[in-house]
Amino acid sequence: MTIKKIIKFSTIIFLLLLTVLIYNSVYFDIPKNEIISKHAKGASDFLELADGSKIHFRDEGNKDGEVLLLVHGFNGSLFNY
Repeated sequence: MTIKKIIKFSTIIFLLLLTVLIYNSVYFDIPKNEIISKHAKGASDFLELADGSKIHFRDEGNKDGEVLLLVHGFNGSLFNY
C-alpha cells in the first residue's frame, strides 16, 4: 500500500467513526405525555421538587418492611433492576 492509500483509508475510517459518535450523542427528545402514559402506571408517581423539576418513582413491596432505595444512573431506568 502506498502512503496516499493509507492516508485515504485512515481518513475514511476516521470520518465514519466520527459520524457514528456524533449520531449517538444526539438526544432525540420523547414527548413528556408519551413517557408519562407509558411508564406512570400502578405504583408509579411523580414528586415535584422546589425548582419545578419532577422525579418519577415507584413505591412497591411490603409497607411494613425495611426500605430499600434503588437509584439508577444517567440514561438508565427502573427496568435496570
